[in-house]
Amino acid sequence: MQNAATLVMSVPILFTVALLLLMVTLNKNNGKNMMPLKTLNGLPYLWRYRPGGRGSPGFTWIGIELDAPFDFLLLPEGKGQKLAKWMGFATEFQTGDTVFDDQVYIDCDFLPFCEKLRDSSELRRAISGLLQTQVKSLTLSGGRLVALLKQPNSVPDEDTAEAVAGALNDIKRLMPSNYNMQDVARPRFSPSQIASVLIVGLFTIGVVASVYDAVQPYEVLSKTNLMQMTGGVGLMAILAMLIVIWLVFHGSARGYDVLKVFLLGGIIGAMLCAFAALYNINIYFDTAPAETHDQLITSKYFRVTHNKHGTSRTYYVNLMDWHGSAGVQNIRVNYNTYNYAREGVDKMRMITHPGYLGTEWIESRTLLPQAQGKQW
Repeated sequence: MQNAATLVMSVPILFTVALLLLMVTLNKNNGKNMMPLKTLNGLPYLWRYRPGGRGSPGFTWIGIELDAPFDFLLLPEGKGQKLAKWMGFATEFQTGDTVFDDQVYIDCDFLPFCEKLRDSSELRRAISGLLQTQVKSLTLSGGRLVALLKQPNSVPDEDTAEAVAGALNDIKRLMPSNYNMQDVARPRFSPSQIASVLIVGLFTIGVVASVYDAVQPYEVLSKTNLMQMTGGVGLMAILAMLIVIWLVFHGSARGYDVLKVFLLGGIIGAMLCAFAALYNINIYFDTAPAETHDQLITSKYFRVTHNKHGTSRTYYVNLMDWHGSAGVQNIRVNYNTYNYAREGVDKMRMITHPGYLGTEWIESRTLLPQAQGKQW
């Protein structure tokens, strides 16, 4: 049970570290680390380029200073946002301008800004004009209004900068300027950011736990039962998280962001975490006495895997089944064990446990060629 206690203590520590790292990363918005420049007409603006990779052309942002006690994201409304609203996971403010409401998704819950959008057709036209031409999205965050360009430029383009910076200043001029600062104190992290971090943290923990299981000396004999249990436990976890997302964010436009992150990483993370939890519970909570089996090696083989770094081999031996059947057990071994093992001559000592969840697992495997033993 010492291993079980260690496992239980390490999971929340690992989860906390992952969340702290993700929080720090999330708090770095696109408006930071931008280069201050001026257009040919002397209009100040901020510019940033980030190279892409693997076929991606990169990203270019143009921004201006705009200190406001709230954040927003404005982008063309697609099928994902419409589906999230239809399913009740998000509620978007409607300006009453059917063309604007159908084309632009308002990811903002700050009512004075939303009301300004409803009352100012000039502001709506300025936003629509940018989103329909040169800009993918508009973000207000960290005291800066930033536009993500559709066509990235590795060097500042004067014509584009003049047009976008001018439009951003028009939007700034039309924005509401009088706020009751006591009522709109800006939290460091919004609920949607925290929820997104939790979901990404869940995915991170699932990946880390899977890698951890892969490098452990212990191994379950067959993963079929665990995979079946994972399906049930994972689906219940996914359903529970979807219910929580709906309860917390169904009245907010930010619900779409949380749902998108969950669909991209939360589902896989939930399944990975469910499997890792069942895998480790089956091993580390098992207090049943070990069983020893000295089984004849009937044959051996290897499998070749091709990847971008070349090829790799995984080595196996077939042992007489110790459960009383006429079949064999395929056991993964290292190269030395594979090299020394003699088919039909040597035996392998298997020390196994029945498993807390009923899935047999291997504690150790030792080659017994006469008096020379090697432990895997």
